[in-house]
Amino acid sequence: MSIILKEVSHVYSPDSPFEYAALKNVTLTIPDGQYVAIIGHTGSGKSTLIQHFNGLMKPTSGQINVQGIDLCAKKVPLKQLRRKVGLVFQYPEYQLFEETVEKDVAFGPKNMGLSQEEIKQRVLEAIELVGLDVSVLSMSPFDLSGGQKRRVAIAGVISMRPEVLVLDEPIAGLDPMGRREILSLVAAYREKSGATVILVSHNMDDVADIAQRVIVMNKGEVALDGTPQEVFSKSELMRSMGLDVPQMTLLADKLRARGMEVPEGIITEKQMLEFLLDKGVAGCSRT
Repeated sequence: MSIILKEVSHVYSPDSPFEYAALKNVTLTIPDGQYVAIIGHTGSGKSTLIQHFNGLMKPTSGQINVQGIDLCAKKVPLKQLRRKVGLVFQYPEYQLFEETVEKDVAFGPKNMGLSQEEIKQRVLEAIELVGLDVSVLSMSPFDLSGGQKRRVAIAGVISMRPEVLVLDEPIAGLDPMGRREILSLVAAYREKSGATVILVSHNMDDVADIAQRVIVMNKGEVALDGTPQEVFSKSELMRSMGLDVPQMTLLADKLRARGMEVPEGIITEKQMLEFLLDKGVAGCSRT
């Protein structure tokens, strides 16, 4: 199964003075198991797009099918859809509401009608996957640190074992170590479950490191779609859309301007280091 969009448009406040087209004839196919990053400046349509994936929004026109479910049908089985597609909002810790961490993480599986034994197993599995000790289960989520709250919120989504995990800026406001930890747990869930991961992010270095595919949204349309190397090689076009590129892409451009023959497609620190080592640049060593 996959996510298929055909000429999907979404218009806010249609037929009013405030009418605004947030999506314009978007056509995409996201196959199972792919790690996709969606990037774009504020107002480009990123968040509107991903909220169509679990039925929070319906298209004004076009067709969308998610994991075999037609989201343009008269009656969409939303409960079934949201078991398949888990959505983690920006600042997911604001989604916490239960008295204890255990109840918060168990909320989704409980609403799925699972047995108490299965719910308990899923809670323990999710807490372990996000790197928290089981001792936090009896605590109030509001007594945890900011990073722990975010992990609990993500655990609450993955406890439902979604086939598609959609994350809207899950690393916003975190320091570099916190970003790496959250992205590592997302990668761990994907490796264990084979789930499709769709990540919205403004951090181009993280996107370059983790994504298999990058979709660039601009003014409600898909402006670029390809591998990270293909997308970030178009640095001038990216800047024209108000977007940054990975730091290593900028460094590669500067080295070329100084006469060094740097191959296209270097977008990560690892790739740059390997290139410099192979060139025998002074100050670089494999030891």
